[in-house]
Amino acid sequence: MRERRKERIEKLIEQELSVDIHEILELAGDIVTVKKVLLSKDFSQAKVYITALQNNDRAVEVLNNKAGHLRFLLARKLNLRYTPKLRFLKDEEEEKERRLDELFEKLRNKEEDS
Repeated sequence: MRERRKERIEKLIEQELSVDIHEILELAGDIVTVKKVLLSKDFSQAKVYITALQNNDRAVEVLNNKAGHLRFLLARKLNLRYTPKLRFLKDEEEEKERRLDELFEKLRNKEEDS
């Protein structure tokens, strides 16, 4: 039961932050996608994994600077006893997938050459 509630809240935070982040970073000209949100066991902290179209590191820096404001906006929208502290991190899954694809492509090319 508790795990299902945690997943629901994570999804809700992800949806709400996607809208707020889009509005904040639209002025900076970057497109940011919230990939996933992971809540701590006590719901006091949330790790928010993002990817940015132009510069992931810059987007993470800007969002961590705006984390307090985003938390305030989130608290107004969600009916939670405690709104978690937000920490934004770069999602590296896509980069890992891209590197794996490149390695598989190299292996295929090697097999075709031999």
